[in-house]
Amino acid sequence: MKKFKFKYENVLKLRLDFENDIKNKMKKLNQTLQQLENDKIISENAYRAYRKQVEEELQNGVKGYQMQRINAFQSFYRKQIEEFEQEILYMEQQIETVKTELMEAIKERKIMEKIKEKDYKSYLDEINVMEAKATDEVVNFQNSRRSGG
Repeated sequence: MKKFKFKYENVLKLRLDFENDIKNKMKKLNQTLQQLENDKIISENAYRAYRKQVEEELQNGVKGYQMQRINAFQSFYRKQIEEFEQEILYMEQQIETVKTELMEAIKERKIMEKIKEKDYKSYLDEINVMEAKATDEVVNFQNSRRSGG
């Protein structure tokens, strides 16, 4: 009895490897996104702490040159937070693109798996037919021996 061998096994393996590569890419993008979100939170907290410090200084009174420094730092923090937000949006777009790629890769792999299942079912049907044929031959041989043939 021959052993089942799927003729497109290499294609199925390639599709599975491609799917795993995309999953790894997705994981890295999600990690990067998480890091950006954490960095943004840290920057927002630093900005809040700085604003609190500035409010205290304003209550005590500040000089003109200190106001320029205060405005420059506030501008720096706002710009930094805005850059994080833009990077986060870009990363979310990248993740959506990779999700689409992943869905397509999964679909292609499943198609190959369905083909493999059909081939395996055909193989089992062929084996069953061969076994039935062999059984019939044995039964016919025994009957012909009994009947004196």
